[in-house]
Amino acid sequence: MILSRRLIGLLMAGWDALFLDNGLFEPDPAHHVEWNRGAHLVRGAAHCGTCHTPRNLFMAGGDVGRWHAPNITSDPNSGIGGWTKAVYLKTVQPLPTPSGSADIVDPQAIIRAVQDEVFPLDVNYFRTHAVLSASLKRLDRLWKSVSSETALDESEAFRLRQAQAMTATARFMYSAALLRTETRGMHRRDDFPTHDPAQHHRLIVSGVDTITVRQETIDPGVYREAAKQ
Repeated sequence: MILSRRLIGLLMAGWDALFLDNGLFEPDPAHHVEWNRGAHLVRGAAHCGTCHTPRNLFMAGGDVGRWHAPNITSDPNSGIGGWTKAVYLKTVQPLPTPSGSADIVDPQAIIRAVQDEVFPLDVNYFRTHAVLSASLKRLDRLWKSVSSETALDESEAFRLRQAQAMTATARFMYSAALLRTETRGMHRRDDFPTHDPAQHHRLIVSGVDTITVRQETIDPGVYREAAKQ
């Protein structure tokens, strides 16, 4: 069953009336700064605790349809109390709503996530292998999260397709940029700052879920003819 936006809004209004606390977050002086920062996110800004920690009989974690809310309490067995910081950082990724979520996919959120990877000059202009690789990994995770999504609202279908196309294009761009280990034209690599005559070829990108890049040799005469015109 697909719920209309109006019905979802009414349900959320009822939930807010029952459980929303409009008060300001008060840090606990018994805990350190990082603990309080996390508590602020879980209890307030990101409201993770709403679905992922025990509340009452209405919501205490578990499954709702296809959506799973894991236990993120400090319990070392059923929760995340035994996690290291490295495991946490690897697991928690700020991606748009994945398939099966209780929320409607937001195309604008996907677009913002792509823009966060392609707009910063320290990623897309001052390019290095490390920076490009890290950005491409985030874009690949984003693609896996949104590539098979369909809009619940027909009016959002076009925007969702645009957002998916932007994600795919950004992945094509950085996949090719990683293999162009030189600075040429508008392509700049801080770790390869000079022109490399040996890379006188095109890079042809193909694939969607799995991207491949191949070289295509170019006849030097093509550029000489173009320069004379």
